[in-house]
Amino acid sequence: MELMIPKIKREKFKLIRWSRRSGKKQELFHIYAISTIEQGIEILTGVPAGKRDESGRFTSGSVNSLAYAKLKKYAKISKED
Repeated sequence: MELMIPKIKREKFKLIRWSRRSGKKQELFHIYAISTIEQGIEILTGVPAGKRDESGRFTSGSVNSLAYAKLKKYAKISKED
């Protein structure tokens, strides 16, 4: 299981359990402290979120470029109806 928390709050989380049998701690979660939504997207998908270049286009193959292309497709379809 994975958990994302705002970077500023990470000191408050302690999600470690001690095993009764072995006396060793077990990590129950992977905790990712993120500062931006883009960092979260990259952690969850393994694909760069993507940034806009000078012409306003997102990095090719990025999550943002794929989402933008899909939104443009839906906008075109809704205008045709």
